[in-house]
Amino acid sequence: MRESSLSRSTNRRRVLALAAVAAGSVMTPMAARALPATPAAAAPASATPAATPVATPAATPLVATPVATAACPRIIVPAYFPPGPEWERIIAAAPVVEYVILNIHNGPGREPDPAFQDVVRRAQAAGIKVLGYVYTDMANENAETLKQQIRDFQTWYRVDGIHLDGAQDDDWAIPYYRDIAQTIKVGGQPSQPGGEALPGVVMLNPGYTPDEGFMEFVDLAEVYEYYYGHYLTQEFPGWLHDYPADRFLHVVRDVPDTIQALDQILDLARQRNAGYVYITDHTDPLDYKKLPSFWDAQVASLCS
Repeated sequence: MRESSLSRSTNRRRVLALAAVAAGSVMTPMAARALPATPAAAAPASATPAATPVATPAATPLVATPVATAACPRIIVPAYFPPGPEWERIIAAAPVVEYVILNIHNGPGREPDPAFQDVVRRAQAAGIKVLGYVYTDMANENAETLKQQIRDFQTWYRVDGIHLDGAQDDDWAIPYYRDIAQTIKVGGQPSQPGGEALPGVVMLNPGYTPDEGFMEFVDLAEVYEYYYGHYLTQEFPGWLHDYPADRFLHVVRDVPDTIQALDQILDLARQRNAGYVYITDHTDPLDYKKLPSFWDAQVASLCS
C-alpha cells in the first residue's frame, strides 16, 4: 500500500508548531457520548432557532456547530479494504458519504473482481460516487500505463472518476495531469442520471495545496493529508476561497478520540472552505484499511 504523498514530501514543507490545548479542557471520549442518530437539518433563515440542547456535565456540544457562511461538509472515504463489514458501514452512511475511493491493488488489479464489482454497484445504488485509485509517483509514472489502469477501472467497475494519488503539485506537471484527466473525463459518471454524458470526476491528491493552475481541469483536490496537531495551525492560500467548497478535501489523521477534537476539526474545515473531510484517529496511511474508531460519531456530526 502506498504511503501518502504528503508524508513522503515532509522535507519540502516547514513543520508548523502544534497548537496549544487550553489548560483545564475536559476531553471526553466519543464512546462515552450518545450522538444523535440523525443529524439535525439546518433551519431556514426565517425559522425560529432550535432550542439549545441541555448541557452535559462537561458543557461539551454533542455535534459540531455549523459555521453559517461555510458549506456543510460531506465525507470522502479512502476504502483500502476488501468488501465486507467496513464497506457495509460506508454504504449505510450515505448520503453523508458522497464519495468512496476504490483501492484494490494500488490500481484496478489484473482482472475484474466480482466481489468488488458487487459492492461498487451497491454503493452507487445508495447514491455514493466511486473513484478508482491510481498512483502517479509524483508525475514519474508512465502516463500510458496510468491511462490503461483508468480504462480498466471504467470497464470493469464502471467508476464515476479517478483518484490520482502521489500527485506532483508544481506547475511544470500540469500538462502531464491534464493529459491523463482527459481519459478520466471521457469515462463519464455511470452511477448518475445521464452520467454517461457527464465528465468523469478528476480528483488530485498531492496531500497539500497544489498550484492553482491545476484547478482548470481538476474537480476535487485533496489539499491536506497530515496530522491533527499540524492541522490546528496549518495556513492555506487565500485563493482556495475563490472556488466552491466542494472542490476541496481535508484528510486529518491522528485525531484524538474525543468529541472536542472532532468538533474542532469540523469547524476548522468549514472555515477553510473544505466541502469534504475524512477524519481518523489512525496515524499511518496504511490504516486506511479500516474505518476510524469514531466513524459513527463522525457521520452523525455531519449534514445528511
